[in-house]
Amino acid sequence: MQAYFRDVYDHLERIVRIIDGRREMVVTAVQVNLGMISLAENEVTKRLGSFAALFAVPTMTAGIYGMNFQNIPELHFQYGYPLCLAIMLSVDLVLYWRFRKAGSERHAALARDAIKVQHRRPADGRHCSRRQNRHA
Repeated sequence: MQAYFRDVYDHLERIVRIIDGRREMVVTAVQVNLGMISLAENEVTKRLGSFAALFAVPTMTAGIYGMNFQNIPELHFQYGYPLCLAIMLSVDLVLYWRFRKAGSERHAALARDAIKVQHRRPADGRHCSRRQNRHA
């Protein structure tokens, strides 16, 4: 009779271990999901900040020239207005290029991190496939 209860106890221990493993997987999945949501929110915030920076340069320049000063040297220069527009456009293009470059580097880093996470194994060395856990 004692052997029977020991066998039942072993089965119950195994079931508890399986349930704990599944609970840890669910907790990890929820944490990964929350992390992905946070990354998406950060990406939107960075994109809005870059658009604000792109609009800030022409706004500042137009604000300075819109103050109606009489002694701004560029006002009496024949090519002052086109030069001012060219400078605003070139600064915006440089900013846009830098933001695009930084974005592509960031996406490449995120892809590398995702590949590392996919290849990570549990601490006990088991592979977490559905087929193996079903028959465990």
